[in-house]
Parts: sequence; structure tokens; C-alpha cells
Amino acid sequence: MPAVYCPECGGEMFFDPPAKSYVCRSCGVLYSRERLAEAREKQFSVADDEKAQAKRKRREVLKWWLSDKTRES
Repeated sequence: MPAVYCPECGGEMFFDPPAKSYVCRSCGVLYSRERLAEAREKQFSVADDEKAQAKRKRREVLKWWLSDKTRES
């Protein structure tokens, strides 16, 4: 079974059968299977948004760099 990591601190999580939850070994946070899936999905969507913003910024800078700068003066 692959390791599961905590969305809060990045620590390794383990499944606690009596609690039917995942527990972080580092910070002690408890997640149900559904809540853990939601937290991981949110974490990945935020990362995707940040990547898209960085890509737009690079395009804007490249467009400016390749433009005719003599007209901007």
C-alpha cells in the first residue's frame, strides 16, 4: 500500500481501524477517507491554479520582451 501524506504538515499518515480514520504521525490530525480525498483534491487544485498564474505571467513577460520597445517611450 502506498504511503499517504498529511495535507496539513506533510507527515506520514496511517489508518486507524477502530476510529475508521487516517491519523498523521506528526501533527495528529484525523481525516476520514472522504475528508482526506477532499483535502488532497483541494491541495492539488490550488497548485494547478498557481501554475496557471505563473504560466500567464511568463507569457506576458515574453510578449513584452519580444515587442517593439521603441514605441513604449
